[in-house]
Amino acid sequence: MGDHGLSPIGLDDEENCKVKTSCMDIWEDADCLTLLKGGVFANTVNFDESKRIRRRVSNYCWKEQKLFFKNLLVPRPKERVPLVRQMHEDLGHFGEHRTLAEIRRRYFWHNRIVDVKAVVRECQQCQLVKSSGSVRSGDEHLKIIPVCDMFYRVALDTACRNPTLAKCGAEALHLEKVRIWNPPGLPNV
Repeated sequence: MGDHGLSPIGLDDEENCKVKTSCMDIWEDADCLTLLKGGVFANTVNFDESKRIRRRVSNYCWKEQKLFFKNLLVPRPKERVPLVRQMHEDLGHFGEHRTLAEIRRRYFWHNRIVDVKAVVRECQQCQLVKSSGSVRSGDEHLKIIPVCDMFYRVALDTACRNPTLAKCGAEALHLEKVRIWNPPGLPNV
């Protein structure tokens, strides 16, 4: 993070906090949650504390047992890392920038950047891709892929919600390819 509050990925609302105590997670601030859920302050809140709470909850709302910040869902702390991990996997392991962008589009909490970086850094599949050389840094050389015959390497991605239909569709495409081209080296099925 730079000197001006800018992260490498961009300015983040939670990084604009001036006082460390005001950046306490909203789920840990019992007085704010009491006001959001019930619309009234707890009996123990003094005048100065009530001003802080009003300022803090001004962008939050409580709907259907869920907490929102400017229409972004605020997940409970224990749900955050699993949520980031699931989002990262659903997006296809495209790294921290894309994962963070999607998290920012739907969710809000302090230190989203830290959580996303930690999940991507610990992702086994991402680490395997990086170590195999598929994702290159500037100093790595391109690898030569040997081509033995026509149609040696052919790939087609298909998307389908139903696994049975996806498998049937893939088999049908394969059979059609064999029927039309009958490439050498492939069995006639």
